[in-house]
Amino acid sequence: MKRIILLLVLFVSLSAAAQDNLLSLAGLPNYREWTTFATKKKQTHLKVIVFYDDPAKKDEEVSYVLDITMPDSVLAPGRVIDLVRDSGFVKWVYLKRSLRDIAPARFSGTGQVSVVSLSKKELVVGLTIVVSDDEKKKKVYYIGTRTFVKESQ
Repeated sequence: MKRIILLLVLFVSLSAAAQDNLLSLAGLPNYREWTTFATKKKQTHLKVIVFYDDPAKKDEEVSYVLDITMPDSVLAPGRVIDLVRDSGFVKWVYLKRSLRDIAPARFSGTGQVSVVSLSKKELVVGLTIVVSDDEKKKKVYYIGTRTFVKESQ
């Protein structure tokens, strides 16, 4: 029951914040996104790199990096990996870099990665992740399905 309530709260907060979804900027002229994965030592590393330069603001080039690491054994279609509940075997790192925010910030996050399909060259996942900047009280949302392409070795 607690899990259903938690998922409901997460869904409502994600729905309310859809306009703040970082991935919804895709298609804008100054938006670039790279989604890659690599496998090493029975671990899979998913990496989402987003670069956005807001044309309405001077010196507003920002890059966001979300890196999620999990054991290969948990990757199966239909599997849902929770960043908090599964923190014993799933690790993640978030970085934000811009000209204005040079100092590293403290971030926390919640959400899930849902495995849609996988092959040796591609991994399709659904993301519902909220990253909170604990110092500035701002949130970044990763909501959507993305195809991760295997990094060339």
